[in-house]
Amino acid sequence: MCSSDLAEALSLTLTDDRAGRSWQVGDGRLVIDNQPQAILAELSVTLLDRVTPTQANLTLISAKTGGAARMGVRVDAIAAGDLAAMAPPLAWLGAVDAPISGEMTAIIAESGALSSLSADLSLAAGSLSPGNGARPIGFDRATLSLGYDPASARLTLRDLAVESTTLRLRAEGHGDLVSAEGAPMAAGDLPASVLAQIALSDVSLDPEGQFDEPVHFGQGALDLRLHLDPFQVEIGQLSLVEGDERLLLSGEVQADAGGWGGALDVALNQIATDRLLKVWPLSAVPKTRIWFAANVGEGMLFNVRAGLRLQPGGQPQFSLGYEFSGAVARFVRTLPPILDGRGHATLENKTYTVTLDKGHVIAPEGGEIQADGTVFQILDITQRPAMAKIDLVSSSSLLATLSLLDQEPFSFFS
Repeated sequence: MCSSDLAEALSLTLTDDRAGRSWQVGDGRLVIDNQPQAILAELSVTLLDRVTPTQANLTLISAKTGGAARMGVRVDAIAAGDLAAMAPPLAWLGAVDAPISGEMTAIIAESGALSSLSADLSLAAGSLSPGNGARPIGFDRATLSLGYDPASARLTLRDLAVESTTLRLRAEGHGDLVSAEGAPMAAGDLPASVLAQIALSDVSLDPEGQFDEPVHFGQGALDLRLHLDPFQVEIGQLSLVEGDERLLLSGEVQADAGGWGGALDVALNQIATDRLLKVWPLSAVPKTRIWFAANVGEGMLFNVRAGLRLQPGGQPQFSLGYEFSGAVARFVRTLPPILDGRGHATLENKTYTVTLDKGHVIAPEGGEIQADGTVFQILDITQRPAMAKIDLVSSSSLLATLSLLDQEPFSFFS
């Protein structure tokens, strides 16, 4: 036989002592259907204490034999922080400020413990907002499909898509939920951190207009540890690949009362000079970047090393080192450029130094001037006007040297 019971206009207060949260629920409707093989319960509610009321529908099917149950949850515009507090495997969503809609399915064992969880969620426009004074990082939308195995405390990320003016990507991988003691998260506990390995594709970066145009990488991989409280990301390695270029990044970023802070180190195997400008942030030593754009033409850069240090409330500190070959560079605006240049360059603190191991200049008269060993240096890139020092080492005919020395700004003989 089948029988059904119905209750409407339910009002409830849900309290979670572990999370220290409570929710006011109204407009509730509960239907219990006693079927021959199972009991079906369906509860529809509205979270009332929100700017935008959140709708939730919960369905529970419990077999009369075997004791296992299947629970389905459908939510519409629930705050990410609320969902993170209600579902421990999704606690890492607590750093996100966005409405979430979607479906979750859970299998409940006979003991009452969670046996498995899967979710397909869609995030509307929002931001990564870890708090502590750090400026939020916005996104337009994101979709997320994942599964969770409580026995191993592992999240399997089947698909992640993020779209924003700052970042676009697709990703898949897994993350292990870890307790404060470093062990896999036990059932019913909250994770202290997430240890993740993620494969990336179609990555496009343009953080708040920091680049001339979005920087694209076809594929990549990311190893990280995310600490939830306080918010901190430890990047073991981020690898991004586009054609023959391979970028490696490591370091850490954290949010505290003063804002974002951290230290990032970047290594790049090779890059053309024009593409280096595309991945050189506009706000990182902008005057040096402008000089580089105006004075360094075609060429290839190798063994590029860069470091970025962020202090909350302070100016970013940037360092750079690279080797170059086949370069066309102009050290003085009025003089002929150095051709087929090979050497190395560094930017440390405020000093930018370029050492030319090999290269030549075509003088106005007299042919080539070999400039091997020449050193160009700006002692303080923040000084205005910038003062450059050139140790010129040359080998040429006398006519070629005299011809060069008669050019502006020297004009020794004129």
